[in-house]
Amino acid sequence: MCGAPLVLTLALLSYMPHCDGECTGDEFREGNRLATMVIYCDVPSIGGATNFAKSNLHIVPKEGSATFFSYVGTKEPIDAWPQFLEGGELVEAINDDKFSEHSGCPVIEGKKKIVTQWMRKGVSKENPWDAFNTMGVKKSEAKMLKEQTKRVKGKDEL
Repeated sequence: MCGAPLVLTLALLSYMPHCDGECTGDEFREGNRLATMVIYCDVPSIGGATNFAKSNLHIVPKEGSATFFSYVGTKEPIDAWPQFLEGGELVEAINDDKFSEHSGCPVIEGKKKIVTQWMRKGVSKENPWDAFNTMGVKKSEAKMLKEQTKRVKGKDEL
């Protein structure tokens, strides 16, 4: 697992509900994001919380604190998690089903600065973070598939 370059955000507005990785409940694919770390650098005096509505969790930021959340799990109950990792590898991992969907509440008074780092499984020197698109597909593979689709489409038109 490897982290992305850090992203500094000055949150002036609110952020609509979204998932940082896939939150479809489908099987996890290597190359996808699997966790997020949000570090709260500056916090507003009013507003700016992070809300996980489907998890019934509302995080009011404190300066210097952080929130870490993963969106990959297993179909098994939590007491089966020793089998979830075998030699550091994910076994039968699935993406959550909107459980980690979150939003940034509006900043009413003050300012909010956060640093975000996303973690992705499958990153290495040979496959650096930026080798993948936001859906976890290698950019080189996506380009090849696009070219193949163009060729097939061109043959269909003949």
